[in-house]
Amino acid sequence: MISKMKIFKQMAGRGKKAVLVTLALLLSLPFFLFGCAGGGNGGNGESDSPALSENPEATQPGDGEETETDIETDIETAAEPTNVKRVIVLAGQSNAVGHSLAKFLPDAAGKVSAERVEEMKKGYQNITIMFSNNPYKSAAMANAHFVPVNFGFGVKSSNVTFGPEVGVAEYLNKNYPDEKFYIIKCATGATSLFGDWNPDLASEENNLYKQMLTFTKTAIGELEKDGSRAEIIAFCWMQGESDSERGGDFYKDTNFAGYGDLFGKLADGFEETFKENIPEKGLAVIQGGISSYWKKAVQINAAKQTLAKNRSNTYYFQTYDLTWNLENNDNAHFDSAAMVTLGNRFGEYIAKAALS
Repeated sequence: MISKMKIFKQMAGRGKKAVLVTLALLLSLPFFLFGCAGGGNGGNGESDSPALSENPEATQPGDGEETETDIETDIETAAEPTNVKRVIVLAGQSNAVGHSLAKFLPDAAGKVSAERVEEMKKGYQNITIMFSNNPYKSAAMANAHFVPVNFGFGVKSSNVTFGPEVGVAEYLNKNYPDEKFYIIKCATGATSLFGDWNPDLASEENNLYKQMLTFTKTAIGELEKDGSRAEIIAFCWMQGESDSERGGDFYKDTNFAGYGDLFGKLADGFEETFKENIPEKGLAVIQGGISSYWKKAVQINAAKQTLAKNRSNTYYFQTYDLTWNLENNDNAHFDSAAMVTLGNRFGEYIAKAALS
């Protein structure tokens, strides 16, 4: 028996004339096949051809008869695994820039051995850095691509200088030798949180908070050119020296509580800006304390510690045991071995907060 469904299919896509002809054929079909009314149904004038939905034996779409639905088959495609690049942002003032001199390593006290220094000089291929130091000053230094961490990414000088990135790289390379990390450093010496890094002043020219966001976006773009996803796992902050000197004018608070509140606002703004690049675990915010050389170090560091207690995933470590008066008569900055240790401590907290 000729299927009505096939006749309906033949109607699709034809002109008006063809449709009328086909319809006429369809209406006369029972007469050709079964004669006049009184066929197999006792003269009720109905065809004995059952409806498709009523006959379990009838051919249904998908039961051997090709339909348009069958042609549009679903093709499952496995998504390619995303290559995640773990990023560490390092920001702050001169001890984040790095004024420590590589020529004093290995140090006289033997805290950093000759073997470690040789490793640092070779650079860490699995930990790379893209940095911007002193962008609005005559001592500006920056690069446009990620390169292996070694000495030379500190303040512009006739001597080779370095910052915490060397100690961070040493620690991560030692504990995660088969893994890669990317450091984005934005730092400027002699700058305050209240005046230069203030997120409330982001609209002003030469605001370092704004500059950090812009540079970080550029660096993230560099990392994601190959289709990777960059995840910022840690934000490391080494700053507060300038605020300790000018705190009375800025915060009008002898306990510097306003410093902690303002840095918390900076961290919140950073996290919101890069929310698409923050891992599910969250962003670890790590604050290094300023050295005991600064008159209000205790107050600034207490404000940092209070923030760490009150803000989730925020940490603080002290630096009172690190030396700043053994080399070069530069008391404002950590000695070379102390700078390596400072970076190591940042590395320890990155591991504990973001990698465990």
